[in-house]
Amino acid sequence: MREFRQTKGRTGLRYWQIGFEAPPGKPPEVIVTAWGAVTKEGKRKQHGTTKDRPGPKGKKGTKSHMTASENACFNMDRLIRKKMEEGYQEVGLDGRPLVGGPADEAAVIPFDDILPKNLCFSKPRNTVPEKFVQTLEDKGNLLLTRKMNGMMVIAQICGGATIRLYTRRMDQITDHFPHLTLALLNLNIPPETILLFEAFLGDGNTKRDLLRVQSVMRSKSDRALRVQEDDEWMKFYLFRIPMWKGQLLEKINNCEQQCHLIENTFADKFMDYEDATAGRILYALENFEGTLEEADAEALELGYEGWVGYQRDAVMGDYSFSFHGKPDRPGCCFKRKPEYEDDFLAFFKPDAEGDFKQGSWGTGKNTGKLGTMSLYQMDPETGEVIYICEVGSGFTDKQREELRDAKYPMVVTVKYTSRSYTSEGDDTNALEFPRFDQIHPDKTEDEVYNPKIQSA
Repeated sequence: MREFRQTKGRTGLRYWQIGFEAPPGKPPEVIVTAWGAVTKEGKRKQHGTTKDRPGPKGKKGTKSHMTASENACFNMDRLIRKKMEEGYQEVGLDGRPLVGGPADEAAVIPFDDILPKNLCFSKPRNTVPEKFVQTLEDKGNLLLTRKMNGMMVIAQICGGATIRLYTRRMDQITDHFPHLTLALLNLNIPPETILLFEAFLGDGNTKRDLLRVQSVMRSKSDRALRVQEDDEWMKFYLFRIPMWKGQLLEKINNCEQQCHLIENTFADKFMDYEDATAGRILYALENFEGTLEEADAEALELGYEGWVGYQRDAVMGDYSFSFHGKPDRPGCCFKRKPEYEDDFLAFFKPDAEGDFKQGSWGTGKNTGKLGTMSLYQMDPETGEVIYICEVGSGFTDKQREELRDAKYPMVVTVKYTSRSYTSEGDDTNALEFPRFDQIHPDKTEDEVYNPKIQSA
C-alpha cells in the first residue's frame, strides 16, 4: 500500500492509502483504497475502504486495448494524480515524508508567484432546501444573479503588466486568450488582483455552446486560437472578485456588497470596451430585480441555465478559497436551475455485442447491479427510435438490484436541467444532468416521442 496525507484540509490531518489486491503469482486487477483521519497521537482512524476492478478496456488487437492489469495500473496512477492535486503528499507507512519534509503549502494566495496547483475557489451548492430559499426571499435577504453555461477562467493580475490565466484546476491557459489579457491591460486592472470569469460562447445558455467552450479550453493553445479564429472568440462573464489590490474582499464584504461592487465598477467599462478583432468580449455580473417566481419564469422563457443565489448579508470568509484541491460549498451561495422532465424508452442490455449493447453495469458498491440505462425517444415524423443518452443517477440501491432483471424496454420519467436538440456527432438530443424519477408501466413505446427531435 502507498499512503498520502493532506495537512491543509478542513477537518485536520487526513490519510489516503491505495494499493493492489492480487493472488500470489497473478497480475494485479483489483484496486484497494482506504481513507480516514490521523489523530493527534498519530494513529489512523479509518473512515472507509473500497475495492474496484476496472477490467479490460478497448478492443483487442487495437492500440486502445488494455488488459485488466494495465487498466488497473492506469486507473491507480490517475487516482494518485487527483489526490496530489488536492494537496495530498506521499509518506511512508510510518507517516514520515519519503523525501525531506512536507512541502510548505501556501497559507494565503500569492500576489505575483504562479498560483499553487491545489488552490481552489469555492463553488455554489448544487441544491438547498426550497424552504431555505423562500425564507431568504420573505426576509428580503435573497439575491439572484444570472448563471452562464460555461467554464471558469481565473485571471491573476500581477505587478509589471503580467497577467496569468488559469482553469479551475489551476492549469495555465494564458496563451489561449490573448484578447482577454489585452483587455485587462487596457482597462488598467490594478496588480495583486484576482478575477473569476465564466468563459462562454453564443448566449451562454445551451449545452451545445458549452461543448464548444470545452473544446477550446481543453485544446493546446495553438489549436484553441485556430478554433476561435474560425468560429467565435471566447467571451467572459465576471462573477467574482476574491482579491483586489491585495485585499481578500470575500473575507471582508458580504455577498450583496461583492455583487454590487462588480456591477458598479465594471458594468459600464465592460459595455464600452470592444476588442479590435473579437468585438465585445467582457460582461459583468447581472443581478435580478424581482421575485423568485418571476426569476424562475424568466429562466424558462429566455433559456437561461439558471441563477446563482446568495444570502445578501452573509460573508464567505474562510470558505472563499482553500488549498486542499476541492472546492468548498459555502452555505450562503447556491445554484437554482429550472428543472424539466419527459418520458423515455429505457433499455438495459449491457452484455450484448457491438451496437446492440445498451446500458452498463455498475462499479464499486454497485458491481453486479444496474449502472446506467440507455434512453430513447421516437421521432414522430419518421417513427424512428432515436438514442438520447445514458442515465445513471436517481436510482436507489433497491431499484438498481430490481431493475437489473426487469423486463425491457420500459417507459420511464427522467428529470433534467437542459436539453440539446442538435443532430451533430454523438451528442444528439443529449440531456444535461439526467436523473431517473419513476417507471410508467401503463405507457407504451408509441407514446414516447418529442416533436423537437431531429433524426441524424
